[in-house]
Amino acid sequence: MVWERFTRIPVIADNIARDRFFQIRSNLKVINDNDVSDDSKKSDKFWKVRPLLSKIRERCLQQERPRIVSIDEQIIPFHGQISMRQYVKGKPNPVGLKVFVMCTTYGLPLDFIFYEGKGTDVQSPEDTRDLDLGGKIALKLSDSLQPW
Repeated sequence: MVWERFTRIPVIADNIARDRFFQIRSNLKVINDNDVSDDSKKSDKFWKVRPLLSKIRERCLQQERPRIVSIDEQIIPFHGQISMRQYVKGKPNPVGLKVFVMCTTYGLPLDFIFYEGKGTDVQSPEDTRDLDLGGKIALKLSDSLQPW
């Protein structure tokens, strides 16, 4: 996305080749295993990359909110052996990590929630307990929108 025409980020695209970026990304370690409690390891399936995800989400939340947004699921291609891996028929990359994303019309992410399986925790008000996961996700992601 960083190297695409509409979503190009010059500070990155001008300084590192796409293939080199992916090579570095595949060997990146985000957190020291000893710094995370056993309880956190059990309750958060993404604990190994949580600091990185939190920073990315923090920056996404700082983006200007347009009048028109889209909320959908996205698959990040991944074929490793983890319990969160999903198969979603009909997607261009059907196997990977499922992410619920709120995006602009250009596809820039404004907020996201990674799907962790049945244990995906979406903290929502009591009156939404009758909604399915998709409804709760949509309400949670739309929390950061400004009322017009």
